[in-house]
Amino acid sequence: MRHTQDAYDTLFAELASTLRGGADGSWETRQEEPPAAYLHVSRPGWDDAKLDGIHLEAYVLSGQLRAGEAIVALHCEGGWPTDFRELFMGLVTERVRPAIEEWNRDGDTVGELG
Repeated sequence: MRHTQDAYDTLFAELASTLRGGADGSWETRQEEPPAAYLHVSRPGWDDAKLDGIHLEAYVLSGQLRAGEAIVALHCEGGWPTDFRELFMGLVTERVRPAIEEWNRDGDTVGELG
């Protein structure tokens, strides 16, 4: 794969289409207009209709291309009370930490986990 904005834009559009077309129809995807290498993904029960609930976000835009990094985040925004967000992120961090640490055996984690 060529590491160009056009290549990532196409890849993210294909991923969005694949997730929307899943057999169980359980993923909601949103992209910016015009579509770019940005994807906002949630499930119907995650109360994310206003883009302020629980969701996954991933993007490779110009800043990420220059830095050679990509952003992938699972987070809970202001549509949920603060105490729930803190509990949610604590539980997610606890449950995914071992897997993420396995991905980054060489200490390549950027930013804080949790």
